Formats: sequence, C-alpha cells, structure tokens
Amino acid sequence: MPFWFDAYYIDTDHLTYEEHGLYLKLLSLLWRAPAQRIPADAAWLTRRFKEHTPQVLALVSEFCQRDGNWIRQDRLSREFQYVAEQREKQRVRANLRWGNEKDICHGNATAMPPTPTPKGSKKESLSANTMPVGKEGKRKPRHQQQSNQGRVWFDVGTDEFNAYAQDYWDRHHAPVPLLWGSSGAWFNKLGEG
Repeated sequence: MPFWFDAYYIDTDHLTYEEHGLYLKLLSLLWRAPAQRIPADAAWLTRRFKEHTPQVLALVSEFCQRDGNWIRQDRLSREFQYVAEQREKQRVRANLRWGNEKDICHGNATAMPPTPTPKGSKKESLSANTMPVGKEGKRKPRHQQQSNQGRVWFDVGTDEFNAYAQDYWDRHHAPVPLLWGSSGAWFNKLGEG
C-alpha cells in the first residue's frame, strides 16, 4: 500500500496519536478488504476495534464514504486501482521480456541434467601446495592478523612468512599449505609444532 505522508498529515494533523493509530488500522483493513470496502456494521467494527468503536465511527464519518451497507475511502480505492494497473503492466512487460529471451536461448535448460563439477580430495589440493580460496563472503586476513585459536596470518613474500615457512619445513618436511589464492597462510607461533 503506497502511503503519501504529505497528503496524510495535511488531512489528519488535528488527530490525536490514538486517532492516528485507529485511522491507520482502518486504512489497512480497507486496503486488504475485497473491493476495498468494509461492512458498515457496528458489530463488525466492534470485533475489530473493541472499545474504540465510537472513535472509529467518528473517523469514518470524517474521512470515509458510505455506500449503503459498506464503508469505503475514495483516495485509497484510487491508489489500489493504480497499484493493480501498475502490477498488470509489469506482469505484461515481464512476460514479453521472458518470451523474447526464450527465443534467444540456444538450448533447453531442462533437456539435460546439470553435470556435477568433480571435486578433488584434500590430499590432492594439499599436494598442489594451495588450498581453495576462502569461504564465500569471507575476507582475506590482514598481514599479522591473529585468529581466535592463537594463530597468526602472514602474507607470502614477507620476511615473517619466510621465517615461519622455514620453521614449518624443518618440523614437517613439507611446504606450507597456502590459502586465499596462494596469498598467505596461518601459522602457529614460531617454535610450536
């Protein structure tokens, strides 16, 4: 439901805060009601507004119109009609667009099931001396950033990285597994296993 604050406050500036709330609830009931109208029935209004029914009836007489047994609000009805027309125009545009794009497509997406991408084992990725790029949405750690587990990140090519990589080689007789596109690695503190 579009809401025009300037027009609303010009028309309702004299209302109390409680009346604003009741009027907004009345507008929302009208918006969701079939044909944007609600019954002009005191019992129906009492079920919706409880002890505030007299205030709501005053708001209805000031801002709404009665058609026999129904309550409606002209501005809200016009806005509902406008939104419905816009929605229909968008639906037609979307159907035209998707219909045009179907002609451009050179294949049928449902003709063949997707081919799964083979994944190598962890041993294969470690033997290549690289690990996959970090998890989607995560940033590469900063040089000398410390982790929650007490490890420290060093970028490849720095003096710190070279010293820690040599210590890693001496202990494990293997190259350091690199992360984030081979840009660095996490290390335990120097001298730890």
